[in-house]
Amino acid sequence: MGLVNSERRHPVALKSPVPQPAARARSLRDYAAVAAVLLLAYAGDFRLNPLLSWMPVNLTGLGAALTGVGVLAVAGRSTIPRGTGPVLALWALFMPAAILHAPGSYADGMVTYLYTFTILCALGPLFLMRSEVRQKLWVIMQIILAAALAGGALLSSHPQLAADSQARVYLTGSNTINSGDTAAVVVLSCFILALTRRRTRGPMLALGGAAAVTMFAIGSRGPVLAIAVALATVASFAPASGVYRTVRITAITLVLFLVWYFVRGDTTGGAGRIAATLLAGSDQDITSQLRLSLWREAWDVIPGHFWGLGWGGLSDLGPLRGGGLLGPTLPYPHDIWLQVTAEAGWIAGAALIVFVLCSLRRLRRLAASPYPAVLFGMAVFWVIQASLSGDPNSFRCMWISLAISWVTVGSRGQGEGIGYASGVAPFGFDRDMMDLSAPEKAWRRRPRRARRASAWPGGCRSC
Repeated sequence: MGLVNSERRHPVALKSPVPQPAARARSLRDYAAVAAVLLLAYAGDFRLNPLLSWMPVNLTGLGAALTGVGVLAVAGRSTIPRGTGPVLALWALFMPAAILHAPGSYADGMVTYLYTFTILCALGPLFLMRSEVRQKLWVIMQIILAAALAGGALLSSHPQLAADSQARVYLTGSNTINSGDTAAVVVLSCFILALTRRRTRGPMLALGGAAAVTMFAIGSRGPVLAIAVALATVASFAPASGVYRTVRITAITLVLFLVWYFVRGDTTGGAGRIAATLLAGSDQDITSQLRLSLWREAWDVIPGHFWGLGWGGLSDLGPLRGGGLLGPTLPYPHDIWLQVTAEAGWIAGAALIVFVLCSLRRLRRLAASPYPAVLFGMAVFWVIQASLSGDPNSFRCMWISLAISWVTVGSRGQGEGIGYASGVAPFGFDRDMMDLSAPEKAWRRRPRRARRASAWPGGCRSC
């Protein structure tokens, strides 16, 4: 009686490797969703330009309407995305200050914008930019639009007299802060892509350098400081591939030194304004002195008002009415942290800090490939800008960048360095489950131990 080779009669079927989802192609729906959020965020920067005076509708309102329709459409046929709870909880903490806000046109307008346009900026990305495709489109389309606006600033009749009576370059119908922000977005995005992508390093450096010239001609100092902080943060803390971290830090340090060296000798226009601040600080600058006065006044209010003054409550203070320096009323302290804590209360201020820190931490963990690294850098940039100018409604891109962090996914096929921990996708999202086929969805829903065993030849590691 011969022995039968059971293995030859019933050979062990080798399991196929872990299935990898194919990259989803871009569709018209992807472009439309990103364009709606982009219009909501940036329409205020160019809608008053004389070239658009023929438009019969308010572009910001159009962007808000399209974003709202998109959110409702996705919410009706899909699950509520993660991050919706923290956003709604934060706006709920803003509610008492909205009910008890001080009388006045600024407070009324701020509350209206906060619960319409601004909350849409925080909720829109959660519903409309949940896929990796749309997040990449957001970066690309934002760079293209910002580059067009920066080019429009150079083509506008210049130099123009800014609010401080200095001749500076900026887009007609906009202002120096918004024009400086758009140029800074191009500089920041191009430099980060140059650090993380070898194939496009030359074009990105060229485009970023041209945008940097425009940014210095505009003369807004906040974007310059925010870019320096954002680039240093990405170079030091983001696990981005393409260049070693030491090389990234050295390159950014060298760039910042060269910028300071060449700008410090300029005494005219926007670049001269930036150079004067770098050399003399705030001693000779009226607007810097005014900001420091606003910050001190708001800081002195916080200890005695646990529940806050209500939105617009700081506008009754002396320094926030111009302080005799600039003349017109300045109803907010140009710092989102001080304004939220002083007007909405300590709890709302602490909640804002926690929300921002959690969002930045999520983006940093995923910033191991070019586009997530750009998203991380943009979030840092807008947070710094909101700390130096404007009120909670001024920088809608900050809320968009922070909201994207709750639905951001890593690049496909990049392994655990793109935010995966022990084979599990970040934040409870299994990459993009909506883009996967039914067999892979079923495979990913199996327990982790079963998945490891099925991926090994023979069904277990001991075979």
